[in-house]
Amino acid sequence: MVDWSDVAGNPIYLISLLGVSSTGGDVADMIKALVAANVTEVSKIHMIGFSLGAHIAGKAGSLLSPKVARITGLDATGIGYDPTRLDNWLDKSDAQFVDSIHTCGGSLGYSERYAHMDFYPNNGIPIQPNCTTVLSPSEGI
Repeated sequence: MVDWSDVAGNPIYLISLLGVSSTGGDVADMIKALVAANVTEVSKIHMIGFSLGAHIAGKAGSLLSPKVARITGLDATGIGYDPTRLDNWLDKSDAQFVDSIHTCGGSLGYSERYAHMDFYPNNGIPIQPNCTTVLSPSEGI
């Protein structure tokens, strides 16, 4: 688990957004250190990230070679992201296998396909059955 609450907890969303790249770099450095210490192998790692956390996992994955086994993006945010700039955007090149679960597309989540497998429960749009609210990007990180 990565605690980046000092950045993500900022009430100004842009600050959190700008922290994705450096936090992803920190995660990649942590994984490299674990591999160097023979704690694990890159090919056995599965990263899971929600909202901006999905893009942090993507950034970390983009900096690793060989690639991690899998990244799962849970409602990767679309707010402030440009999918033509893949350097900070989770996409299928960031791991051997990338899957995505879209449940807030067209609102806070990115609704376009970007993974090897994209899942759209309830057509991927809010509000999901039996849910009453939609979290803000900073609440869901």
